Amino acid sequence: MVPPDRIGFGSDGPLADALRARGLDPAPRPAQLAYAGHLAACLDARRPSFIDAETGVGKTLGYLVPVLDRARRAAGPRPIVVISTANVALQRQIIETDLPIVIEAFARITGKQLRAAMRVGKQQVIDPGALDAAVEELGTDSDRLLADDMIDWCEMALVRGELPMRHALLSAFSDRITASHPWLSAELIGLNTEGTDHVTGALFQTLLEECAEADFLVVNHHLLARHLVRPFLWAEDRHAYVVVDEADRLPRIVEDMTRSAV
Repeated sequence: MVPPDRIGFGSDGPLADALRARGLDPAPRPAQLAYAGHLAACLDARRPSFIDAETGVGKTLGYLVPVLDRARRAAGPRPIVVISTANVALQRQIIETDLPIVIEAFARITGKQLRAAMRVGKQQVIDPGALDAAVEELGTDSDRLLADDMIDWCEMALVRGELPMRHALLSAFSDRITASHPWLSAELIGLNTEGTDHVTGALFQTLLEECAEADFLVVNHHLLARHLVRPFLWAEDRHAYVVVDEADRLPRIVEDMTRSAV
């Protein structure tokens, strides 16, 4: 039996209700319970924890549930839960699939709606103007049609009020990208301005404001590594619970960062 004021695994608690609402099996797996239990003990002891588990045991909920449960009972200023992943695909899975489950479970207990945001670097955002300039400088005549369709795709995203993301663009045109195009370099077509008169920059600024107010912040390892050198992802006066998913990939990412980038 899960206490009525706690988020926890079981067949009759708020987490189970949130899972059932999505047609998912609420029964926890033994490995998931062991994973969550070990992490909860480390949080209570205020010590770092390195936990390994096989794919498919439910690790994401295994760390989200105990971290949120401890964070919401923390004293002092409103804490932030930071989840760092190795790639944008996993970021999107967490923000779109896993986090809504625990946020709903939290709302069932408290009536409060927590906020989640996904932070990306400017090079992950496509600037349609920069894309146009890059293909004009480095592309061929045969590249022009592909680039124009990509620019249209980006502009339609902006019309919908969405940031045109690099991974989504490359996925949308994967069947037409048959070679390595220098004009698709992230350094050339990524966002390089945040002026309020620039639609892409204005949307990115809105994203930054949402991230500053978020209770859950999903980032990538590269941004986390930069934050450890010079804080910028969350306010220094906020107590942070940091979860590094796919942590074995973080050292290589840090190693690959150039000295000047750091």
